[in-house]
Amino acid sequence: RTIHLVYCHDASHRIFFGLPTSFSPEEMVLTLPCEEVLWEAKSPFAWSQLLLAESPYGNVPRRILGVPMLHGMAALGLEGGSMDSPEPFKDVGIISPFGHFVLMHSLIGELVKRCASNESPATKTKRREFNCDSSPEDEEEVNEHVFAMQLALHKWLKLWLQNPEGPRPAESASATEPQKLHEIGYAVDPLPFYWLGQLLLLAFQEGLPPFAPPPPPSDRSPNIGSPGDSVTSSTTSNPFELSPFVTSPYATSQSSLT
Repeated sequence: RTIHLVYCHDASHRIFFGLPTSFSPEEMVLTLPCEEVLWEAKSPFAWSQLLLAESPYGNVPRRILGVPMLHGMAALGLEGGSMDSPEPFKDVGIISPFGHFVLMHSLIGELVKRCASNESPATKTKRREFNCDSSPEDEEEVNEHVFAMQLALHKWLKLWLQNPEGPRPAESASATEPQKLHEIGYAVDPLPFYWLGQLLLLAFQEGLPPFAPPPPPSDRSPNIGSPGDSVTSSTTSNPFELSPFVTSPYATSQSSLT
């Protein structure tokens, strides 16, 4: 679990700061964390009794070995995932809440990588309108990265809803039961990160920060004149061309993200 936490922390550098990661998904050849009841067993005897009991996670060997992380990534259709199965989504089995937490970080990390290194649909449309080369066919174009990441998020959610230990809306804290807020651990409730992925995907589709294109360089003079002086700026430059002015942590070169 420590290695998986390190992996999630490394993925957070890309998600929140747009920095390249130190780990590649292909390096995570470990199995995903086991179910929470086994991890929280108070004694070896209690652990063995829980292991021998009937569980939706499968039989004893499957519960001991766990789900390989590369199999989970293959079930979501992420880069680096591998699984010798014609239908990896159906054959991956039930994944623990902490395992979903790890997979979600890998998913959002790939989402940020794809969106930061490609032009958003909204920006592409505006650029074509600026160059007067838009056509009706262009408006119906489907971005392959948006489709792939939306499908990955949908698959993750389906797997998450199959998990018997995942927090449910009825178990969430309310105004009358604030103490339940402390019963749900941070690493066993990755659903907020699912909505973060949806918001990032929407921002990419609409060309909004943090995926908005940087502003064009201005011809404005650095010297400040008198209040009556007029300031002129270039009106012929393309506002959708990349510029050296970085306005968001994701506005980095594609080479630094791969």
